[in-house]
Amino acid sequence: MPIEPGLPVYIVHDQIVKNVDLLKATVYGIRGKRIILSQTKPPLPATFIGKSIIVSFLDSAGDNAKRWGCLGIIADIVDHFELSKERQVPVIVVTRKKEPEPITLRRSTRVRPPEDGSLGVSVENNPYVIFDISLNGINFIQPKDEEAFSVSSIVELTLAIDEKPYKIRARVVRVAEKDDGRYNSLDFSDVSGEMVETLGIKLFSVEMQTMQLDAS
Repeated sequence: MPIEPGLPVYIVHDQIVKNVDLLKATVYGIRGKRIILSQTKPPLPATFIGKSIIVSFLDSAGDNAKRWGCLGIIADIVDHFELSKERQVPVIVVTRKKEPEPITLRRSTRVRPPEDGSLGVSVENNPYVIFDISLNGINFIQPKDEEAFSVSSIVELTLAIDEKPYKIRARVVRVAEKDDGRYNSLDFSDVSGEMVETLGIKLFSVEMQTMQLDAS
């Protein structure tokens, strides 16, 4: 699916802005390999020029909506871009490094969390180390000296995504005792649409490093 003027998109970057909702923008125009995007709220500062990003967008045509991602570099951030003779607007200029491709992260595919601490999980204010996570569930490590969770029991989790907490109900499906701790595998049973969207974008951002290597 091509990127076209008027298309709403998300800007995804591992280090982009904490404690805010997903950064949204609109495609103003395409000039060769350059994509002209509206400035975000809050606005990205000039310090992000030269950083790699993913421009993510949804193809809702047909029966099944599909998310796409396009790897790019922020080439410039302009405060007064002449969109037309009568209108100047702040924009983000992105140089496309690869053509858009479908985001292949399946709901059931579990990935290792980033090492920057931008994903965290806790139960009753007790934080745990995430071993892996997907849109469907999570596997976290619990100290062996704590009381074990019972298989099939329902657990109230707090999942923090870029420091924003989401309350989640999850069912314990497997408990495995290992040398370094107790591994608890849980399936999410009660999640909000906002959390799924936010987590999906976050998990895809983890794949961005692989896309960058493929493009280099």
